[in-house]
Amino acid sequence: RWYALAYGFYGGLVAGLRLDLTEPLAYGLVQAGLWAFHKEQRWTAGGLLALAALTKETTLVAVAGLLLYLVLKRQWKGAFGLGLIVGVPFVIWQGILWVWLGTPGVGAGGDMATPFELVPFWGLLRVALVDWRVFWILLAVLGPLIVLPSIWALVVTGRDIRGGRHHPWVTVLLLQAAALPFLPNSTWREPLAMARLAVGLVAGTLLYGARRRSKRVLTYSLFWLTTLALLIDESALPI
Repeated sequence: RWYALAYGFYGGLVAGLRLDLTEPLAYGLVQAGLWAFHKEQRWTAGGLLALAALTKETTLVAVAGLLLYLVLKRQWKGAFGLGLIVGVPFVIWQGILWVWLGTPGVGAGGDMATPFELVPFWGLLRVALVDWRVFWILLAVLGPLIVLPSIWALVVTGRDIRGGRHHPWVTVLLLQAAALPFLPNSTWREPLAMARLAVGLVAGTLLYGARRRSKRVLTYSLFWLTTLALLIDESALPI
């Protein structure tokens, strides 16, 4: 259970507390929803995940992971029910935002935001087109924290699915890792923003490591505690 500290003290999660953002609540609801799903409490899981999606739309990646699991298991009724419970309130809320503010709350956000990329990791590679020095510094930080764990997760979960080893933690980790490479350049060039968006990857890796009873995976996950340094002085990075 001590390995859970890699999630609880992960810099991307702690940043939400420091900056008064929604990640701690949103991903707390996700973990509660995944636990309820694991316990076969599907209505409870759907309700918690619906609240998570209303809190922060990036939590829909975890919902998509559960939907993929249900589809792989050919549990069509369960997939439809979960999609309905989570999707309907979310769509209604986006409609309210559209009428109220003139735009829905889905998409690349932040000041001077750029669109999502179509080529994996191109958002990071674009930095090299502007300044190679900054690119190598960002790669030194984000390579071991985001890039390599994402590639690893895609490889091991893809292998599990091809081998018929279907489990909710496998599909959730798969989609959490698959979403990160396509993030916008405006996000990749901000290490703390990347750390915040990788909370799902950290949680998914811990669940996967626990499922496989892999001490190696759980021990390596402690490396993410180094992200606490981003809370001390992110301005030291030339971005």
